[in-house]
Amino acid sequence: MTRALVLALALAGCSSEKPALPSETSTMKPIQNFRTAPLDAARLAALVGDAGFAAVMALDVTQSPIGDDGARALAQSPHTGKLKSLWLDRTGITDAGAQALGAASLPLVELYVGYNPIGPDGLKALLAAPAADYFILRLSFTRVGDAGAALLAQSPRLPKLQRLELTAAGLTDAGVRALLSSPGLERLDTLELGHNAAGPRAIEPLLDADKLPALRTLDLSGVPLDAALIEQVKARRPDLDVVTGG
Repeated sequence: MTRALVLALALAGCSSEKPALPSETSTMKPIQNFRTAPLDAARLAALVGDAGFAAVMALDVTQSPIGDDGARALAQSPHTGKLKSLWLDRTGITDAGAQALGAASLPLVELYVGYNPIGPDGLKALLAAPAADYFILRLSFTRVGDAGAALLAQSPRLPKLQRLELTAAGLTDAGVRALLSSPGLERLDTLELGHNAAGPRAIEPLLDADKLPALRTLDLSGVPLDAALIEQVKARRPDLDVVTGG
């Protein structure tokens, strides 16, 4: 389901056709992509307030200046029962908007909220979302920090999470180690932790092959990892690609 939605949305993004708002059409396509036609909070409210939005499974408003008002409009809409994938990168959402989304019954499997000033309080709300069952979470360039990493590592709500993006999210060695030692992320395939303030031995927990057993890609670009430790981890976990440099 989730991979199909990603592919479909990528294809929709290649189209030059401007997505229609409710006033322009009586039916809505399952994929609504506004990357090239940004919405403000009022236009988003009109979109999600229309009954036709009930058919929408994926919504991309990346770089739309919707802010917390737009997040609240999404949260309050009665027509989001099929919404599985939501792109909210660079939309100006803060903890208040994240808390509104977390309190709503959005059945999300993919949530992208990178490049927004969201901290641990906002993340805590998103992790508590009652209907969410996350496969993918993007939190890169947020402010979740080590406290957010601890929330993710300890959450009992992420048994199906396959991809977690936390590039430049304010983590230190403690946050990275907490995630790499998490017992609840057993299906995690891809973990992006680049450009955080982790130390050279941050990946030490992965010497235990029982930690994050499904992990295949670990991106720590920009982190000065100990080269000998990388080789030790690779020797014990030959299927793991550790990305460094940059």
